Parts: sequence; C-alpha cells; structure tokens
Amino acid sequence: MISELIQNLIAINNIAEGQDLSFDNALSIVKKYDVMPEPNDLIDEAEIMATSDIDALEKSGIELKRESERFLNFSLSRLLNSDFKTIAQSHTNTFYERFQTAEDDLNPYWKAYCQLNNRLDYLDVNSRDYQETEKCCAEAKAEHDERQKVVHRLYSEYHQALKDTGPILFFKVEYLEVIILKYRDIASAILADIKRIKEGCS
Repeated sequence: MISELIQNLIAINNIAEGQDLSFDNALSIVKKYDVMPEPNDLIDEAEIMATSDIDALEKSGIELKRESERFLNFSLSRLLNSDFKTIAQSHTNTFYERFQTAEDDLNPYWKAYCQLNNRLDYLDVNSRDYQETEKCCAEAKAEHDERQKVVHRLYSEYHQALKDTGPILFFKVEYLEVIILKYRDIASAILADIKRIKEGCS
C-alpha cells in the first residue's frame, strides 16, 4: 500500500511538473486519486511494518514525506492553475463535433432517398422509368444506411467520452491537497516514532 502510494505520488508530481495538462494526464491523476488509501489504513500498515521491517518503513516514510512535500510545494500550485472542467469539456466537444458533422452530412442522403422513393408512387410499376428509379432508390438507401452506421459509431464514441470525462469534470485539486497533507503528517509521525525507537535502543 505505502509503496504503491509513493509511486502514484511520484507519477502525479511528474505529470504536474511537465507540459500543459492533457486529458489523458488529467484522467491519470483522477484515477490515482481514486485508489489512494485512507489515512487510517496507511497507519495500520505502518504499524505492521514497524514490527517486521522498521528499516523499510523508515525508507518508505522518507520517500512519502519527500513526495508529499514535493506535491504541496510545487505540483499543487500548477494543478490549481489547470482547469479540469475545461479539459473534460474540450475532450467531449471533440467527439460531439465529429458526431454532429457526420449527422449533418447524412441529411442530404436521406433526402435523396426520400425523393426517389416518393417518385416511385407516381410511376407505372411496369415502366422502364420505374425500374431505373427503383434501382437508384435502393442504391441511395444503401448509401444512406452505410453512412448512418458511421453516425451511430461516432455517437457511441461521444457517449463513451461523456462517461470517461465524468470523473474529471467533477474533480477538484483540493481533494488531493487535503489527503496529501494527511500523508505528509503521517510520514512525519512515522519518522519521529522510528527516531525515538532507535534512540531508545541505542
């Protein structure tokens, strides 16, 4: 648990200290936040490690404190200046525009089919003109149906994008700040306890 948390903090700090925040990076931060352990669970694991491998716990405590302070001193301000809501909306807008463009482009094909289909109502079913129009009507319908499949696929992608952006849309960097403050305090307490234990044994 502690080891995974440290790795997630390192990843978050690396993202925050990189270039402008992308959708994938924002989603990665939110996912890492979602799996962060409860502070009490972290304390429970530290107590177990203290009895089995206090040196490993000390090393983890140092790393946890370092990455927590790195976040609070550097990464936090950069993330606070990143608009997670805008990042999420921009991502979904891209998918919506693709879907909307394809849907708009589909309308002329539907109209062409309807015009041909309506024309059949006024033609003699035994005439050559009817047969030719019927063939054109079938071709127009097939062309429309193929393009409609693309529209349906793009709508599905847009719908999935809405689901993917939900966690980012409602995420607040302050959530990270609160829990990482607690991690820093826990790390400081762990290191202080270890120091007392080692001094008591010397």
